[in-house]
Amino acid sequence: MQTSDNRRKMPKLKCPHCGGRCADVADAKLKNQSVLTKTESEPADFMIECPRCHKLFGLYIKLLHSA
Repeated sequence: MQTSDNRRKMPKLKCPHCGGRCADVADAKLKNQSVLTKTESEPADFMIECPRCHKLFGLYIKLLHSA
């Protein structure tokens, strides 16, 4: 029996390389403040490996840097 935990309704972050789903985001506001970068040369708060294509990409969250 499958239980519904509302993950299906959550906004998704997609890999900039292959377009596969990499993460669920808690709310749409956070997704709108997130920037995914393909290269390691651009600033990033987190480096994520795509579970589908295994390439690295950066996640930059604008809210952490606005002051």
